[in-house]
Amino acid sequence: MSLKVLLAVEGSDISEYAFEYYFKYIHKEGNTVVLVHCPNPPKIPTFSRTNLGQYPSDKIMEIMKEYNEKIQKIESQYTTTLQQKRVPFLFKLLDGDDSVAHRVIKIATDEKVDLIAMGSKSGGGILKRSMLRNVSDHVTHHSHFPVLVVQKPA
Repeated sequence: MSLKVLLAVEGSDISEYAFEYYFKYIHKEGNTVVLVHCPNPPKIPTFSRTNLGQYPSDKIMEIMKEYNEKIQKIESQYTTTLQQKRVPFLFKLLDGDDSVAHRVIKIATDEKVDLIAMGSKSGGGILKRSMLRNVSDHVTHHSHFPVLVVQKPA
């Protein structure tokens, strides 16, 4: 029986570990992977601090260029690996005002997945740990799909 598996990815070693864990212990030939990246929108300045009264269009262009490059790097990293493994996949980029957890659950529902797999921070800084843990906790408690939460060993 083949599965449709949603793998939530972002640019961290935790996400990469969860991706590798899935392929080492869970993946079976015939499974389809739905890669999901839900970037937080960049912080865009609304005024220039150096040129009062001027709109900082150069700074905004720089921020958006970096934002898009980061997304392309993440997409390329994971899709290249899936192509090399000859795994059927979709890449879903979903930005928006909803929380990352809500966006992950929405894509899982829309794609009718059988499993959600994602990483969770177990150590390190309290802010980053609580943010990543909050996403996986929320998905675990509010999703109607089985959820695999992978923690990277310390």
